[in-house]
Amino acid sequence: MSSKDFKAQLKVIESAEFMDTRKQLSTGLLKENCISVKQLNDLLSLFNFEEAKMNVAKKAYLSVVDRKNFRTIYPLFKHEYHVREIESYIQSL
Repeated sequence: MSSKDFKAQLKVIESAEFMDTRKQLSTGLLKENCISVKQLNDLLSLFNFEEAKMNVAKKAYLSVVDRKNFRTIYPLFKHEYHVREIESYIQSL
């Protein structure tokens, strides 16, 4: 996804008042586009709740073009069990 298009979509997602709406918009973005890990970092920064952030990260995995760098998102998580759950999900694919 081009940087310009991604920034436009990010603004739309960021403007959503509720986290559930942000999560739904993010899921739609990920179903329709491929993104980089850098873009995923920017997307995940819109979520305050670890659970929502983790769910978006899991959904994003198959849409990430540079998967070898995927694990660089892990420092965004405060709780290690979210990282373990994402890692378990990835390994189950």
